[in-house]
Amino acid sequence: MEQLRAGSAGRVPGMMPPAWFATEPSWRFSVLLAALALFVFVAVPLLSEREVPHVVPQSLILLVSAGTIALITNRLSVRLIMLGSFLISAAAYLLPGYFPVALATSLTAAYALLITLLLARAVLARGEVDLHRVAGAVALYLNTGVMFAALYVLVSAASSNAFSGLSPDREGRVDDMIHFSLTTLTTLGYGDILPRNAVARSLADLEGLIGQLFPATLLAGLVSLEINSRAAREENPKRKHSDRT
Repeated sequence: MEQLRAGSAGRVPGMMPPAWFATEPSWRFSVLLAALALFVFVAVPLLSEREVPHVVPQSLILLVSAGTIALITNRLSVRLIMLGSFLISAAAYLLPGYFPVALATSLTAAYALLITLLLARAVLARGEVDLHRVAGAVALYLNTGVMFAALYVLVSAASSNAFSGLSPDREGRVDDMIHFSLTTLTTLGYGDILPRNAVARSLADLEGLIGQLFPATLLAGLVSLEINSRAAREENPKRKHSDRT
């Protein structure tokens, strides 16, 4: 009878069902941080200096995003779905016109949003605060900038005058939008690129607000997790001692 109930619930007694996504920080989150840092601070600048077509860095964003989701998911079915979405996005970049670019860029932003949510869930999950969790928190912050950069590319593709400070041949380039996104997120505000239309300004305002609140909120959350983790470790020996006596 118990086996029938367990079968109807979709799980076997004594076994945990496979999680769709990782819920605790592990070595994967350190790898994610390294991949994002290499992409944002090494690959994109090198590509921009060589004046390669904007399709190349945008395709790299999709590749990094798909690889990131592959690292933090534990289900083959989810990986296959994301691979299919990635192939659709890559094919869309090869087609002319606004709609394919909008489709591919929207999927890029969706990837980044999903990664942000999953990282936030894992970083703020219960457990000990170790180096992998800290790496995940930094990756979460950096990935937020990439997510907004994809949105800026989409806005720039929809309106040619969405940002000032860019020449016509550099409008909507991923490297410029990542630079603008990170300076907005960190509230540096160099002023070399400025949002002009209402949508671009609204996104920049939202990102600047997140950039102000994120470090303080995340730091408070990590400190609270560490305090709770230490309290739990101190309580466990007391419980074991009381059970023996």
